[in-house]
Amino acid sequence: MLTGKAYSNVHNGDQPMGEDLILKGIAEQSEIGYLTLYESYGYFEVGSYYKTPKLPIWIVCSESHYSLLFTLDFN
Repeated sequence: MLTGKAYSNVHNGDQPMGEDLILKGIAEQSEIGYLTLYESYGYFEVGSYYKTPKLPIWIVCSESHYSLLFTLDFN
């Protein structure tokens, strides 16, 4: 929903994981960002394409809900 195309992971680009296994990630900078509490737990890393979106808007995922974070200061 955030990029207009389905990706199975939130890292930047594709990451080879061995023979015949490639993890598909975000292909380009997103309009809206995505942040998650699970990154601080070390489960996975959100790539810079989501951390630094084109617009100052982020979807934030916690353990039990999603929130919207935005700023009106667009510098």
